[in-house]
Amino acid sequence: MEEKLMKAVRSVVAENGATLLLVALCGSRAFGYAAPQSDCDLRFIYAYPLARYVSVTPVPTELRIKGLDVVGYELGKFLSMATSNGWTAPEMLRSPIWYVAPEFPHLAAELTQLTQSVFLPEPAVHSLVSCAKTYGKRLLHLPPESQNDPDTPVKMNLGRLRVLQAAKYLLQHGRFYPILMRDLTAAVSPSVLPAVELLTAWRAGAASPTPQEWFAAMASVRSVIDELTDALPVATPTATGPSARALALADAYYLRVVKQLG
Repeated sequence: MEEKLMKAVRSVVAENGATLLLVALCGSRAFGYAAPQSDCDLRFIYAYPLARYVSVTPVPTELRIKGLDVVGYELGKFLSMATSNGWTAPEMLRSPIWYVAPEFPHLAAELTQLTQSVFLPEPAVHSLVSCAKTYGKRLLHLPPESQNDPDTPVKMNLGRLRVLQAAKYLLQHGRFYPILMRDLTAAVSPSVLPAVELLTAWRAGAASPTPQEWFAAMASVRSVIDELTDALPVATPTATGPSARALALADAYYLRVVKQLG
């Protein structure tokens, strides 16, 4: 699967005359609670030679591969995401990296250092709490084909638990949270770790809990979700744009990479 997906990514990047810089595995396979049938979610970063940016024709800032959960961000857009104090860009950089362009062997480390230097936890916390609310709404309005599938509520409740735990970790520690669900749960909600491990193993086909064990694990997860929801802030923070320092760092890095591409 990895070879097939990488071929698709390289193809769409080449068709657009760009250079592939980095590919990261995201989603449940990166977080450690995937099922065998889970999608293989990828995110990638690409850039163009300098001459392309001075054209009157704007460059595509996002590329998608039809039928797959594979999304690419042009380097400038990715840097904009990184300096907006969200969590998606730094999370991507901390996920398993499948590919880094040989011309830029230190790209992942450099981008990670840049995001760390400009990251502010508070806006990310509110964004993560908002994401948890979206999970909750989706659980209330599942399509008919998912309502009788026991895996769907497990997957979505684990996803909801993960983003709430990430928000609490940011509030407690002021730094970015562990990517693996097991590590994050052990750090934030250790009491629910046995339930998370049981449901994760069940999704992977490595455990066969009794119905009572399954329902008890789900009840434990939902209970912690409710506790975290009540404990985390709900007010939306005052919107603030990137700082002048963050923009200067991003612009300098952007120009350096694009110049190197010619």
